[in-house]
Amino acid sequence: MNNIYKYLIELTKAYLNNETITLKSEIDYADLFKLASKHNLSSVIYCVLSRAVNKEIISADLMNKMQNNFFDFIYISHMQSQTAELAKKALTDAEIRHIPFKGIELRNYFPVPESRFMGDIDILIDEKNKDRAKTAMKAAGFTVKNENGPVWDYVKDTVLIEMHTNLLNETIDKKQTIDYFSDAVNKADFNGLCGKFDDTFHFEYLMAHIAHHFRFYGAGIKLVLDIAVMLKYGNVDLDKAVSDLEAAGLGRFSKEILSICRKWYNQGELYIDDTETTENFIVSFGAFGIHGRNKSAVIARKDMEKEKSTSPLLMKLRLIFPPYSKLRHLPYISFINGKPYLTLLAWIYRIFYTLKNKKEFALNTAAGLSNKNTVEQARAELNYFEEIGLI
Repeated sequence: MNNIYKYLIELTKAYLNNETITLKSEIDYADLFKLASKHNLSSVIYCVLSRAVNKEIISADLMNKMQNNFFDFIYISHMQSQTAELAKKALTDAEIRHIPFKGIELRNYFPVPESRFMGDIDILIDEKNKDRAKTAMKAAGFTVKNENGPVWDYVKDTVLIEMHTNLLNETIDKKQTIDYFSDAVNKADFNGLCGKFDDTFHFEYLMAHIAHHFRFYGAGIKLVLDIAVMLKYGNVDLDKAVSDLEAAGLGRFSKEILSICRKWYNQGELYIDDTETTENFIVSFGAFGIHGRNKSAVIARKDMEKEKSTSPLLMKLRLIFPPYSKLRHLPYISFINGKPYLTLLAWIYRIFYTLKNKKEFALNTAAGLSNKNTVEQARAELNYFEEIGLI
């Protein structure tokens, strides 16, 4: 990990502890801002930089840029809060119990709530109520963006609401973990029809959420900061959480993340001394692992995990013709859900959709599967994931 990554973590620690610091003169703050933006931490570091003892070492133009970015976050945060209240009212009026979770709740623990970036608002409902929820949301002025799989999307005033019926994804996450969180809607405490997870269960889910993103493409510094914020400002029973995460199949992984959290933020416990590989993985690819990632290697690793095959031809065929279990979760193929006999039609539709909307990505990914280095990277990542308990 190079110095600029280390300094970004140092600044997020200062933010967590509400510290006033003296800035380092040798840092390129324009590069730091770019890196922080990739990790969705630009507003977090602005809170620290703007009140540093020697903030004048940052150029006025760059400071203005960061300030404007922060004000944008405040505006977006305000819009998200208003839209979340509209969604909660719509569900309450329809007598549908619901649980806001993740960012919309977690940000309340942050020293500056508006600084906690949210790409969307997550709400959990009972699976049996998804059609009634759709009716209620449409009546409240929301547009339906996706109504397929376990997450249905609604948009109002550019704010995205993700309506979940499960906390995890059966095509990505471990079955043991999915089973543990399968009854999450009944783990909340309700005040009327709006529920709230207690801090320990929510913390457990956040750890499972990090694991989910690891298995997808990756998870960045922000998600470790989330864990640190919960431990510092929430009411988390860490011993219970670790025990529960063992039962959920994430014991080894959670100890890895908690050890990093201890090293970076002095929160959590040091269960594992050597976490260098995971630290580098977290810092290298941005907030959700999409920056500078060999996406072909990710596809190959997922394929190897399920099929135990390294044949480029077979991997390409499975990429083009995925099974019904995956097709039914794709938002643009809603017609197949519950109708596996339409798999052939779904394959044809998927090919035309991909050529129209994702042609370059698909061709580059397929080409990468033929690369020997890609297969070696995928195998190494599979072994690494097994070592840290993700597989």
